[in-house]
Amino acid sequence: MATSLCLRRYNIATHIDVYRIGQPFHTGSSLITPADDLFEEIQECPYFSIVEDHENLLLNRTLSDEDALIGFGQHVGGINKRGRRLDLFCGQAIPHNPTNWRSNGNYPFFIHVSHGKLTGFFFDYPSHIEADLGHSTGDQMSFRVSKPRLDLYVYTGSSYRELCKAHTQTTGRSFLPPLFAFGYHQCRYSYETEAEVRAVRDGFRENNIPLDAIYMDIDYMDHYKVFTVNRDRFPDLPKLINAMKHDGIELVPIIDPGVKVESGYDVYEQGLHDNHFCTDESGKPFTGAVWPGLTHFPDFMQAHTRSWWGEHYTRFTELGIRGFWNDMNEPEIFYCPDELDAVKERLKTVDYEAFEDRDAIDFLQSLSSWWQKESYYDRFYHTVEGTRVPHRDVHNLYGMMMMRSVREALTEAHPNERFLLLSRASTCGSHRYGGIWTGDNHSWWEHLRTNIQMVICLGMAGQLYTGADIGGHCDEPSAELLVRWTQLGLFFPLFRNHTVKESAPQEPYAFPEREQTIMREAIRLRYALLPYLYGEFMKARQEGSPLIQPLFFISEDPACLAIEDQFMVANQLMVAPVITPATRHRQVYLPDQRWLHISGTRWDQLSATVYPSGAHVIEAPLDVVPMFLRENGLLLMTAPCQSTASYSPEVLHGIAYVRDALSYVYYEDDGVSDLCDHGHSARVSITISRQDNGYEVSASYTEQGGYQLKARELALKIYDFEGNLVEQTVVLQ
Repeated sequence: MATSLCLRRYNIATHIDVYRIGQPFHTGSSLITPADDLFEEIQECPYFSIVEDHENLLLNRTLSDEDALIGFGQHVGGINKRGRRLDLFCGQAIPHNPTNWRSNGNYPFFIHVSHGKLTGFFFDYPSHIEADLGHSTGDQMSFRVSKPRLDLYVYTGSSYRELCKAHTQTTGRSFLPPLFAFGYHQCRYSYETEAEVRAVRDGFRENNIPLDAIYMDIDYMDHYKVFTVNRDRFPDLPKLINAMKHDGIELVPIIDPGVKVESGYDVYEQGLHDNHFCTDESGKPFTGAVWPGLTHFPDFMQAHTRSWWGEHYTRFTELGIRGFWNDMNEPEIFYCPDELDAVKERLKTVDYEAFEDRDAIDFLQSLSSWWQKESYYDRFYHTVEGTRVPHRDVHNLYGMMMMRSVREALTEAHPNERFLLLSRASTCGSHRYGGIWTGDNHSWWEHLRTNIQMVICLGMAGQLYTGADIGGHCDEPSAELLVRWTQLGLFFPLFRNHTVKESAPQEPYAFPEREQTIMREAIRLRYALLPYLYGEFMKARQEGSPLIQPLFFISEDPACLAIEDQFMVANQLMVAPVITPATRHRQVYLPDQRWLHISGTRWDQLSATVYPSGAHVIEAPLDVVPMFLRENGLLLMTAPCQSTASYSPEVLHGIAYVRDALSYVYYEDDGVSDLCDHGHSARVSITISRQDNGYEVSASYTEQGGYQLKARELALKIYDFEGNLVEQTVVLQ
């Protein structure tokens, strides 16, 4: 029978309240965890009816017909999740389709929009939450929390941006990626040999396609043993790393958490000796199976284990590696040995000769039910401050704690140096330690829309550095699909093409000349846009605000709440990508004001046309990426390079759309050090105002911490309210 719970409340700030039920586990997701004695007891929560039922916690909230539920990170189902069911429990989510309730990342942060009022909610809870967002009963959302202990953060404010900033005030700012993280990256499961890696490098350079990173999947390892190298396939990794760096390319190796059970293997022996592994019910190291076979799993909840694990990454950083790709860290478990033995015994009892065709089909379909993967998380334990904690109770923290171990170790070993860190599993707060990709998607046109929706919702939750696998990880894209996906992906922080082992080559140069040329120009456009994209990322990080935004962030037009195939890159630039096949026109909606439509094939041959507010059908041939600049907006570019190793934006090319006056701040730093957090950077303040006889342009810059500004000239194309063009150049002195 349900019983009412005693609740406690604490006001952190004018716009942040915390409601505490029971004794929550301190997850580390929030940087603000008030002590119990700060809370006051209250009779009820004004936002949810909360009761305990059979050791679960039930939270219910009424919905009106027009309410929207915005967010929840990378879950499939649109930006507005109204009407969905979600399983907030990190798990390998294949395929990304509406029937899959889970995702690799767990982000229990959302904004409830009701009658023009915005309220943000963050469930700081490390385990299973079932969310019914008006699916079962259209007028109610409900959350079933697996244990009656929870910190519920409530954010109030007048805008979406304010609520997102409140959430990053709670969970922290994004980690700081290096500049090369914003270049184009190529990945495959797997480039299996050194020769294949060199061939990829050659393919890009010979075809004049920019490239900053090549990823190394599990085949670089010795029998898939983490922190090892297969000397037959990669006989001289240090030499390969140096050769790649000479061409401006970074190698990014994959790291999995499973440690192979093998006598004499140093990582296994150390982990065993120093009690670094999760344990089973009897207290012995828990054994599961992943790529290496039988494995143990590091207990990242222990500080000394995080330190031990993170130190192993320096094996690679000492060779010059500056990026890591952390995978399989939900953690994924293929099977448990005792279960495999049971299945083998069960198979012995099957009378195969007695099967008729239908029986055989039923038998084969039932095989998957023999593997009780969900039960694996009940079979092992962590040690938290001397207490054994079931893994299920802290499951959603595993990926974040793995990333934390890497981040902390590299910060200690390489102070003031940035590294690219990616993770498959994540949760709120993970963004402090690294970025993510959105998991194993497919080469489906539908996943272009999903790509947009996921990146927007992740950005709202604080995860700025993210993107989807361009072209799709599973299956094979058509040339047209890869072109359109490349044109979409160039605007997201992580710009990585990634495909599965069995697929055809997915590098841009593997496609016909026409599509290859289009993709080359799209990738060159990405490098041309680095002054804008990189600078706006850094400003978004400093402000705790999303970089990739839905239209309703910049407009109160009610129509914008339903638009999920257009997005803003910061506050100036709108992108309207083509996300359907055989499409050479697309409808766009321009809210509130006039917009400057920027169109073209090459970065330095872009044309511009003014469009009034409202709905329009625009031309979108295969080689064009539709972009729109806001009134009083400025888009800065520079000549593209082959990799960010040679990035030097001495001349900034700007497209400005001026109604009356604009002001813009361009940001620049060295792209490799953490010193910019301590002022080692430069800013250029640019103003353009209309005058009777033309435009008055001023640009002044400040340099801090000894950093010297690279930009020395502004070459501006200024369009007036009607679209008339004036060109003007300003020298920065």
